[in-house]
Amino acid sequence: GGYYLMLEGRFVFGMGGGPMSVVQNAYAALYFTGREIALAFALALTVSRLGSVVNFALTEQIESYIGLVWTLAVGLFLCILSFLSGCVLCGVDYISERKLLELGDEDNRALLKGRVISLKDIREFSAKYWILTGICVSFYCIIFPFIAIASQFFQDNYNVSPREGGYLAGIVYDLSLILSPLLGYAVDLIGFRA
Repeated sequence: GGYYLMLEGRFVFGMGGGPMSVVQNAYAALYFTGREIALAFALALTVSRLGSVVNFALTEQIESYIGLVWTLAVGLFLCILSFLSGCVLCGVDYISERKLLELGDEDNRALLKGRVISLKDIREFSAKYWILTGICVSFYCIIFPFIAIASQFFQDNYNVSPREGGYLAGIVYDLSLILSPLLGYAVDLIGFRA
């Protein structure tokens, strides 16, 4: 029973993680333009990775203090808080969109029209875009399954404690926390976006 419930939860989480990233990037693209967009994407990624680092660093300690059930309750609370934050963001976006329409000038209408996306736009993506997409998909298909089992892998193969295993599994996120904003700023400064 518990194993299949875990698989269902992992499936639901997996179905939500990708679309959530797409929505985050869509909001970032809406509110940040030109030479600041790469840094905005990098900071959004950094906040996401910060959550992963905190998870790897603290979950084991929280579980040892308050038990598994209450640790899961903390996770549920954070998920609900995230959902409510998303609802607030949707409300703020809806209100700002209505205000733009009320102002009625052509620039605001053009901004709102610019949000329309068609599947036909895919034909206009450059070869660089498709190569970068392939690299990212390949990387995520390799690294995320490993990270999911990395803590246990380090415990079993290198005889480290669960806390050390969690830390070692989170090192890739530690690097991402530091490098993403720096590289985002560099891309905004230098260019070479796909």
